Amino acid sequence: MSRVSPLGSTSGRDWRGPCRSIRQREAATARTQKAQDILSAEGTLEVPRSEGMLVGPGKIQRAQEAMAASALKLWGPGDNGGTRDPYDVIGCYEALPASLQHLWSIHFVNDIFRIGSLADAKVVAEGFSQVLRKEVASVDVLKQGIAARMVNLDHDVNGFPQVYKAVAILVRALNLSDHDIAKLVAVVVSQTTTTPEAKMLRALAEVDA
Repeated sequence: MSRVSPLGSTSGRDWRGPCRSIRQREAATARTQKAQDILSAEGTLEVPRSEGMLVGPGKIQRAQEAMAASALKLWGPGDNGGTRDPYDVIGCYEALPASLQHLWSIHFVNDIFRIGSLADAKVVAEGFSQVLRKEVASVDVLKQGIAARMVNLDHDVNGFPQVYKAVAILVRALNLSDHDIAKLVAVVVSQTTTTPEAKMLRALAEVDA
């Protein structure tokens, strides 16, 4: 988080204007931190901010409400039914401003891990491919959802045995380079004698077969 610098070289004796500006910045920063705390509770990453621009909690809350409705349409109540249409994924990204699109990436990958279905991983992967093809969001935005889950990938195998293959399906949809895939896998905390790298290579070979 950026820090508000001291008053510095201001030469005037009336500090009320600068102090008021500082208080306004601090209030805005506090609002943004509250929004980030909400997102953290959802298992998401911090909202990216460009210099001088803060994403308010009201905007994030509205985005989350819209996302919940869209996810219900895609997966159905209790993850049963739903459209499971990759083209609905495109609409999800189109409905959010660029500063919030990464929330969908995280949401979709979390959905895959929760549901534990390779078929649904393929739905999201095809959606990602279409999003890139139509230039609705960037590879970096889509990759954030995968990156957020990599550190605990070995642990997630316990609930979703094919989780490595699900990730392999996603990285192939993004057409990531071997170098980019290696960087993602490098953060996995290994819990078995077989290395995460070996598991990912095997999963990629299965996807490519």
